[in-house]
Amino acid sequence: MSDDINDPNPLKAIGQRLKAARQSVGLSQRDVCAALGVGTSAWNHWEMGRRSPDLMTLIRFSKTYGISTDWILSGEPPDAQYTPEQRAAIGHRLGAVRHALEMSLEDFAAAIEVELPALVRWETGEDSPNLHAMSRMARRFRVTLDWIFLGDPAGLPHRIAGKALKAAS
Repeated sequence: MSDDINDPNPLKAIGQRLKAARQSVGLSQRDVCAALGVGTSAWNHWEMGRRSPDLMTLIRFSKTYGISTDWILSGEPPDAQYTPEQRAAIGHRLGAVRHALEMSLEDFAAAIEVELPALVRWETGEDSPNLHAMSRMARRFRVTLDWIFLGDPAGLPHRIAGKALKAAS
């Protein structure tokens, strides 16, 4: 997923979220296309932000894989999108990044422009992180959203990878 999920091109941002959603359930483009009855070329165009899926396909995708259409279209993940275990894992990875950067809760909250109580709820897994704040964090500290939301260590810069991976385990 791009570090800038808030791309000014709404089709590109939707495409990035479709790709992240597909990957979050561990499926290839071919798998999703077979399940939904769409061509791989069409799906590829959607993920690349060249075209948008029709509404019925988007709804089928959402219902089949438990992905919120609100999140795909707007980028705001509802709390119901994540299980308590997923929220805890996301919070743990967020805390691991903060610890690797050797920042206090207060300094980290200020750096990503969020209120301290919100950051505490995110790190403890009580609430899902705000995607806009996570995008700011990703840009500022060069950590991809794939690390925070999916746990993909390829999204960690070398300067914090070892510390964050150790803190996350």
